[in-house]
Amino acid sequence: MAEAICIGGLTLRFLQDKHSIGGRLDLLEMAVPPQGRMPVAHSHLRWEETIYGLSGTITFTVAEELRRIGSGQTLLSPAVSCMPPPMTAVRMQSACAS
Repeated sequence: MAEAICIGGLTLRFLQDKHSIGGRLDLLEMAVPPQGRMPVAHSHLRWEETIYGLSGTITFTVAEELRRIGSGQTLLSPAVSCMPPPMTAVRMQSACAS
């Protein structure tokens, strides 16, 4: 199993990374505890982020719009072309256990 990286209560595991699969994508699993939050709002320079809900619900803010993601739902966070970017992940909060 991939090494776990813990950030502010979140647990990340990179299942695949762009370096090992020809520069196409990073695939990670993230566990968010109830009422968990992303420590810092962020965007990604020149790459998109797709979120797929496995269980529970989580709320993201993308381009100032609240988006609630549940089991089986997806969310696309667009890439930004320059830094500093507009805030595209202002809030991420888990509503229940993952």
